[in-house]
Amino acid sequence: ALQNLLCSSSPLPSPTLSSLSTAVSQTSCVGSLRSFATSTRHQLKNKVPEHQKLFQADNDLPVHLKGGMVDGLLYRLTMTIAVFGSCYSVFSLVRAAFPQKNK
Repeated sequence: ALQNLLCSSSPLPSPTLSSLSTAVSQTSCVGSLRSFATSTRHQLKNKVPEHQKLFQADNDLPVHLKGGMVDGLLYRLTMTIAVFGSCYSVFSLVRAAFPQKNK
């Protein structure tokens, strides 16, 4: 009933330009009804004040480590990858600069 009230255009029997535009308008109308009629999602708890207290606390930790043990592990992993990559790039440059001689 609500769809008929909002979208009260009827398609023509022969495929003409006006029937195509009517079909498009009905399709868009159905899409708008679906978005209007869907139920609301569950509301999420606002965690911003908790995170503000955590990150603004004066505990002499740098901000990238205030998240706990996971932040520390991610920091160490990132530094390990960066150091390994830097060493490997220097090794590759030295190897390219001094190629082995063919026998």
